[in-house]
Amino acid sequence: MKKVRHNFKKGIELHKVCAIDELRPVLNYIYFDGPYAIACDGHILIKAKVSEISNFDESEIELLNDHFLHARGFQLLMKYDVVSVEEDGFLVQGDGYSIKINFYSGDALKYPDYQKVFDQWIAGDQRKIVLNPYYLSDVCASVNAKEVRMSFGKNYQCVILDFPHSDLDDTKGIIMPKLDCDDF
Repeated sequence: MKKVRHNFKKGIELHKVCAIDELRPVLNYIYFDGPYAIACDGHILIKAKVSEISNFDESEIELLNDHFLHARGFQLLMKYDVVSVEEDGFLVQGDGYSIKINFYSGDALKYPDYQKVFDQWIAGDQRKIVLNPYYLSDVCASVNAKEVRMSFGKNYQCVILDFPHSDLDDTKGIIMPKLDCDDF
């Protein structure tokens, strides 16, 4: 009998949207805020609904709330089909082994107000922008989407992303493009 996956869904790669430098250490982490997993590298911002990208039940999703998981921990977690969500992290158990992937537990991290970023960039004026095409493949990989639909906020300073033809109804993304050099 095949094991049922109890983890984030295969192909979810939120760790690819996290920063890899120490410029803003908080961006090296995935932040769980209510029903959402937030990942950002300073250019790409993903707000993924955990129930859409995982097989966790509501009580497990509640345990994730207000916790930080390092991108490397998330990447390790994705190697396993069955994990348990506990108050202090994730537990992987197998034949003769167990692995604990802890949440970050210090007070030093404070995630930026990502919702303000969404609200601010969605409503603005028109401008020309330049978009790095590699960001789109990173965004799609982060939530295992085959397609992305782009729209622009009123100010055209960000690209708002959603994922049609998938079960990612409440999962959204933002790409922060560069302003066109003609604007300066």
